[in-house]
Amino acid sequence: MNTSTKIRIVLLLLVIGSLCAGLVSCKGGKKMQEEASKLDSLAALLDLSMKKLESIDSATVEQKYVTTMEDVNYVEQNLKDSISRPEAEAVSSYRATRKNLKSFNQKRRALFTEYAITEKQLKTLSADLKKGVIDENKAYEYFVIESTEANKLLLSMTDLSERISGSLSNNSLYKPQVDSLRARIELKVDSSKNK
Repeated sequence: MNTSTKIRIVLLLLVIGSLCAGLVSCKGGKKMQEEASKLDSLAALLDLSMKKLESIDSATVEQKYVTTMEDVNYVEQNLKDSISRPEAEAVSSYRATRKNLKSFNQKRRALFTEYAITEKQLKTLSADLKKGVIDENKAYEYFVIESTEANKLLLSMTDLSERISGSLSNNSLYKPQVDSLRARIELKVDSSKNK
């Protein structure tokens, strides 16, 4: 777990704690509007995170995955000579991007589904809090559940966005080195076929 993920988890726990403390202090009907506003803000953060995920071109991710698989498989099947350490590291780093590229679209679809449910729950709870139609004892319970689930989803969406961005960046960074190695291998394979 990297440092930015740990920081986000701590922030998540702080946000949940402050939201829960705020709701406990508003028992008796006080500040229900403020708590509804906090839910609205959380829904807005989820919406921004969803838009960031939607902005990532899934066709590009899929094409990079296919190309990476072809390149790595070709190099692994046809490499007969030893290569330099930087080339080996480039191939290894390029290969490592496959996992995130492959799983991105499936994970994104699952998050889209979860987002639709969570967004509806947040909006419904916020509206009910504003109207005061929820029993005060149940309001706290619902608030904790929905805000916790929304924050987990927010972390998952942020994590996926960051991982795919890093994988796309690394993929582009190492591709020229892998292409150069592949071209050298293809020359050797072609010359051995012509003999």
